[in-house]
Amino acid sequence: NAFYDPEKHSITMCDELVEDVAQSMAEGRTDDELGEAVVGATYFFFLHELGHALIDQLQLPAVGRQEDAVDQLAALILISGGDEGEAMALNGAESFTASGQDDTPFWDEHSLNEQRFYNIICLIYGSNPDKYADLVKDGTLPEERAEQCPDEYQQVAASWDKLLEPYS
Repeated sequence: NAFYDPEKHSITMCDELVEDVAQSMAEGRTDDELGEAVVGATYFFFLHELGHALIDQLQLPAVGRQEDAVDQLAALILISGGDEGEAMALNGAESFTASGQDDTPFWDEHSLNEQRFYNIICLIYGSNPDKYADLVKDGTLPEERAEQCPDEYQQVAASWDKLLEPYS
């Protein structure tokens, strides 16, 4: 697991999380590819928890589910990192569906893993539809959702920019 503790003002990243991600993402990858995938997913999870810390420490409003908001922030930060960051965001998204099973109960504060996957993929695609056209061509992102992604990316990016503007 990974979590932010508001009382201790700390982020904890458990070794077992990295091991679980490595196991679930191992199939069909070389050792080097798996290493990159695990690092990318781990960066995503860390930035997700950092989002919780920012909301707590800066007392930022989170309209909607905070878990979705911090997924968006993690994706935006990685996307802003160019090709390497975008690859990490893709790995973060893939980590939600790599195991092929989702134990998230419907009542949980987290969206279902497949929803998290598609939301992150949509932001990546929406940030540069020409560059990521293959996500639609290969069926990773359905066309119906892809049509909305550029506007969704702009809205999410503008919202986070506005929230963080006083602190930049």
